[in-house]
Amino acid sequence: MSNRILDINKGTEVGLSSDHLPVVTSKDVKLSEELFESYRASNSTWRDQAYKDILFVNNAQWSKADAQVLKDRNQNPMVDNVIRPARDQAIAMLTTNAPRFQATSMEDSDRKTGKFFSDILSYIWQNSNGNMELKCAISDYFDTGLGGMMTWSDPKADWGKGEIYLRSISSLDTYIDPNTRNKFALDAAHIILSFIVSGEQLQSVYGVPLAKIKQMTQDFSDGAEGDRERTEDQEVGIEGGDDTHMTFRIIDRYTKVKVKFIHVINEYTPEERDFNEEQFKDYLAQKAFILYSIDGKEEVVTNPAHLIEVQKMYTQTGGIFHQMMDEQTGQPTIMPGEEHEGSIPGSTVVMREITLMDLYQEGKIVASETNEFRIKRVFSAGGVECWNRIEDISDYPFAIMLNGYNRNTRPLSDVRIARPLQEFINKQEAQIAAHTANSTNVKVFVPQGSVNIPEMAANWGKAGAQYFEFNPELGAIPVIVQVPALSNSIYANIESAKTSIYHIFGIHPLQYGDPGSAPDTFKGTVAIDEYSQRRIRSKLDDIEGALNHLCKIIVEMVQKTYGERKIIRLIKPNNISKSIVLNEPLYDDITGDFLGRMNDVSMGKYDMICVSGSTLPSNRWARFEYYDSLAQKGYIDQEEVLKQTEVVDIEGVLERSSIMKQMQEYIGQLEEELKNTKGDLQTATRESLHDKKRLEVEKFKTGLNEVTSKAQASAKLFDARLKDNLAMARQSQNDGEKA
Repeated sequence: MSNRILDINKGTEVGLSSDHLPVVTSKDVKLSEELFESYRASNSTWRDQAYKDILFVNNAQWSKADAQVLKDRNQNPMVDNVIRPARDQAIAMLTTNAPRFQATSMEDSDRKTGKFFSDILSYIWQNSNGNMELKCAISDYFDTGLGGMMTWSDPKADWGKGEIYLRSISSLDTYIDPNTRNKFALDAAHIILSFIVSGEQLQSVYGVPLAKIKQMTQDFSDGAEGDRERTEDQEVGIEGGDDTHMTFRIIDRYTKVKVKFIHVINEYTPEERDFNEEQFKDYLAQKAFILYSIDGKEEVVTNPAHLIEVQKMYTQTGGIFHQMMDEQTGQPTIMPGEEHEGSIPGSTVVMREITLMDLYQEGKIVASETNEFRIKRVFSAGGVECWNRIEDISDYPFAIMLNGYNRNTRPLSDVRIARPLQEFINKQEAQIAAHTANSTNVKVFVPQGSVNIPEMAANWGKAGAQYFEFNPELGAIPVIVQVPALSNSIYANIESAKTSIYHIFGIHPLQYGDPGSAPDTFKGTVAIDEYSQRRIRSKLDDIEGALNHLCKIIVEMVQKTYGERKIIRLIKPNNISKSIVLNEPLYDDITGDFLGRMNDVSMGKYDMICVSGSTLPSNRWARFEYYDSLAQKGYIDQEEVLKQTEVVDIEGVLERSSIMKQMQEYIGQLEEELKNTKGDLQTATRESLHDKKRLEVEKFKTGLNEVTSKAQASAKLFDARLKDNLAMARQSQNDGEKA
């Protein structure tokens, strides 16, 4: 930092930058610098340990002294890094799936809009590449014990409509009030982010004017030297300088302050809102109406959506109207003026145009002064204040994840706990390597001056053979020295240490591919996989608790940022796009008057949480069987089952399935028609057969009738002839008697 002088006339501290331009340091900037130096000093030991832990994860695991001893023995300081894959496996488990968010409205009127907040959170997460940012935060969580994410709003993004973003914050750049006792740092008086940036970054990323950058005092990298041997020469963490750019230290301080608000309760809307004094004046200036009925009843209208219709009615009727029955429709209609003959009795309504101030003065709107917490943000770089403002959020915009929490801001990381085991593994591996080298190299003792050792080594051609000269007068001559065999227990100790490291990170052997720990049955494997996830639940609680706090702040930011019509699009894993329109204005089709907004997210109160366990992995085979059984019972449909599979083109499958279903329905209809046709044909055949039978019967009856007729005619003829013969016989008899 440059030398400083005191400007007595202005009463503020003045600095001299590199180009000797006077820089006025405000009280807020001075406080930020003092707090930063204080917090950095109080956490210096933890920061050094955290930096060493980061190096340790990245293979810097031998101390320089131990590594030099091995090198002097012609041995390589080899590293069998178990901590890093264990940490990566834990991160992979905790971030297998993107988190799902669930919103609950505090009032029934907000229930429909509350459903959109889960989609808004998913959109913000997707737009900010939240999965990668969460991985970075959890990596710091395991390496240093402190992981974090933050959210901020950019009102100029998306063509002035505003956007909200998320990003991870480095644990080495985060300085929390050392007096905090809350696990998520909610009781911290100050939280500071401080790191080194270039002048170009201040302009392009943070929008700081060049005139201010020219007044800043340069600062350099926080480069630190570790005490560990690094054979890879990798730059890690806060290392690395920049000799080609002007660099400055950013101090971004967040402080909780009390701000005066006016809490308003309007039972006619109904709503409860907080305003500052200027906002309260604008609120009371809004229009309202009171509708007086002839029976003495009053109706107060303050809802903006209803005010449009009431204002239109007031303009058309002049402030007084009644109702009459429409002769054609039989429905009551509104007519200007007071009641007259033919009107509906008692239907007169008088309208009074007022403002909310009138209701406030009459005591119908209750307002009370309150002091609410807000976050003051002071952003400075190189001793120059870039901006100083009150953020309209009730708490810190950070998700602080403390691992190994000890009720302070100096957590104990899993890497630090596992370091002794990792060092034990490395030393055991070094002993195995040394034993292997010694056992494969022959040790030969020869009398001094008896042979030419270089010539003997060349003749034997045995790589690694060693020769020692000795005085034969001192004793017997050992020709070859054999190295004793290595105990098998050393290998068992190494495996035991590796398993312990995985246990420290909450990983079961089955989850990193150890087949020896897998049960014999599929169901048993699924059960073990589910039960083993309980080991990492404690870590997940830390992460989800921090994300829940972040969700609360994002809801507040959404209501302040997304005030205009905005379309958000979500891409689901099956590539199906989902679009949602927020704050969509509604207008009258005829008059074009504004009627209100649909999906208005700026109003109401909502609780937003991260669904517990939504980021953890799940066994896809077991999940598919579970969903398939629900589909067979009719509880869910085919689409929901396909979502649980790895089918890429789910939409295409559903479309083809729909076409096949339509074809099956059409084929079913054709089969039904064919069945009916066959039935009709069978019926017609039967009727035709019956007709033929009836015809034959009728023909037979006709023939039989003819025979019967002939028989009857013959009988009649026979009877007539018989009567004639009888008459002739009687006549002959009578004639004989007469003769």
